[in-house]
Amino acid sequence: MLVDSTTTRGSKTVSMRSASTARWFRTLPGRPRRTTPMRRPFSTRRMPLADFIVGNRKTLRQPGEILSQILIPRTIENAAATFLKLGARRYLVISIVMVAAVVEKDSTDRVREARVSVGSCSAVAQRLPELERVLIGAPATVGLGALAGARHLKDLSPIGDVRATAEYRRDVALRLVQRALDACAGSS
Repeated sequence: MLVDSTTTRGSKTVSMRSASTARWFRTLPGRPRRTTPMRRPFSTRRMPLADFIVGNRKTLRQPGEILSQILIPRTIENAAATFLKLGARRYLVISIVMVAAVVEKDSTDRVREARVSVGSCSAVAQRLPELERVLIGAPATVGLGALAGARHLKDLSPIGDVRATAEYRRDVALRLVQRALDACAGSS
C-alpha cells in the first residue's frame, strides 16, 4: 500500500484503500454519487464508491493500482449533518455501531432531502433508502427521528461478537438513527 505525503487527503485515501470503515464513514451518506479514480502507470479508471468497497478491508483495487482521489460532488447545500458512534474504549477505533445523517430543509422547514447510513452492522456501511423516502416532506423539527423504525433497518445484517450481540447492534442502530435525525432537525 502506498502512502500519500499529504496528511489530510492522504489519510482518507489510505483508509479507503484498505476499506477501513472508521475513517471514511462520515462521507457515506452520498456515496452512490461518489467515484474513486484508480491510477496505474499509464491509465486511470473510475468506479462508484459503493462498488469499490466490497467488504471489511476488501476493495476492488487491482494489483499495481493506487487510489488517487475520492471525488465528491456537492449535491446538498445548507444541510445539517451529524455522525454518531458507539464503541468501547478498549476496542480503540472499532465501532459497535456508527450512524451518519444529512438533512436538508426547504423554505417551509420540511425535509427536502435526507441521507442516512449505518456502519458496523453489515459487511459494508448501508444507506437506508426506505427511511430516506419517508423523511422527504416531513416537518424538520426535533422529533423527526420518531419516523425511523425497525422496519427501516431490515436490510442490515449485524454480527454478534465479543463487543456486542447482533440484537444489541440492531437496537443501538435504531436509537442512533433516531438521535442523528433529531440532531439534524434541531440544527439551523
